Amino acid sequence: TAKATLARLPGRDVDADLAARLPKEAGRKRQVLIEIAGQRRIEAALPAMVRCAEDPDAGVRRAAVDAIGTIGGAKQAADLVRVLQKTDDPKEQAAIEKALMAIGGRAGTACGPHLMPLARSGAPALRVIGLHALACAGGPDALAAVRSAINDTDETVQDEAVRTLSTWPSRWPEDDGVAEPLLALAKSAKKAPHQVLALRGYLQCVQATRKLKDDERLAKVNEILPLITRPEDKKLVLASLAEFPHPGALKIVEPLLKEQAVRAEAELAMLKIAQGIAGSNPEEARAAADMLRTQAKDPTVRKRAAQVIQQMEKSEDYVTAWQVSGPYTGGSVFDTAYPPEKDPAKAQWKALPPGGAKQPWMMDLSAALGGENRACYVRTYVHCDTARRARLEFGVDDGSKVWLNGKLVHADGAGGAAIPGEHKVPVALRKGWNALMLKITQGTGPWEFCVRLCGADGGKLDGLKVQPLPPAD
Repeated sequence: TAKATLARLPGRDVDADLAARLPKEAGRKRQVLIEIAGQRRIEAALPAMVRCAEDPDAGVRRAAVDAIGTIGGAKQAADLVRVLQKTDDPKEQAAIEKALMAIGGRAGTACGPHLMPLARSGAPALRVIGLHALACAGGPDALAAVRSAINDTDETVQDEAVRTLSTWPSRWPEDDGVAEPLLALAKSAKKAPHQVLALRGYLQCVQATRKLKDDERLAKVNEILPLITRPEDKKLVLASLAEFPHPGALKIVEPLLKEQAVRAEAELAMLKIAQGIAGSNPEEARAAADMLRTQAKDPTVRKRAAQVIQQMEKSEDYVTAWQVSGPYTGGSVFDTAYPPEKDPAKAQWKALPPGGAKQPWMMDLSAALGGENRACYVRTYVHCDTARRARLEFGVDDGSKVWLNGKLVHADGAGGAAIPGEHKVPVALRKGWNALMLKITQGTGPWEFCVRLCGADGGKLDGLKVQPLPPAD
């Protein structure tokens, strides 16, 4: 169609001509020009669009609001708030709300001051729209406004404020400022639905934020356990705990195995936790897997628990508890020093999933990170009761560098398959914690590695503890 052709037609002159023509047209022609200007993202047309948001023609008004929502910024948010305050039409209010939420998502906290008049409006419907738009903009002031609205005189506004607060973590996972008001609401809410929403939001916040260590997450979950009575909410807790590879999570899950309403979920959570700590806490993982293998009601869980035990037996002496940082690209990936070796404070680390069932000791970097012509780093911490001589035996695909306690002990940029024990490096383990870090490069094809820590003669090395997280001491 002519409209579609004009929307795709290249050239700055086209944009300028459309922006100039828009105020001169009326009715259907003006509406079409606004729609095209929105599709072409002609910012020069925004002043005319704002005026058209109050056009006598309903079609023009709707087209203008939609286009402003597509390309507008904080300034246009203020204009739309002014227009919104003049209309009582529910359809127009809904269209402006959608536009404000879109602008808030793009412009962020810059929109906050322009949206605050809605939060203070005398009309409950506008206060609700303000809450929704502020949630899209984010920031401490927006959060404070949403929290304040929980005590609004209008029940509808109260309900929307609670709902908005509870979904804040899904929109802003790094904003841990929402944790405290969610917890306070969970403890003090007068309405049961409000408490449920607050609990769910709090759990999501605890699970999503990267600022908490696993033991801190568990402490926060423990804090709200007495408040959780409904089976469906306990299932949410179990789903959260399943993502915490920490032996403390097993202690929280274990009592829930006695509750028939959530036993199935508790068994699955315990199984997943056991898998996650098999490398770092083999004794606790083995005990949990043994219990599930013999006592789980679900036959599938019993079978999978037996497989966990088999994998642990196959992985004996291998290090399977790791964190990974990357991928890193740019420059010669083998020679370039990326944050973990150049500026450790700037490195971001996450858990590396365990290996597959057939080779549980082979860590699959392709599955975790993917891509070609890149590098990553993996790290773990080894605790030794006494200082002793040892040997690192490992295979990598492709090149690798190895540091023990900050000292480079191996470097080989050659590619090739990851063959267990291909590289053998004598090392000295000191008493206490030892930091082990590998850099592993990737050209093409498989990207994987395996590491075995053994005695200097290649025999089993007893008295070791391995954990992927930095030790507290």
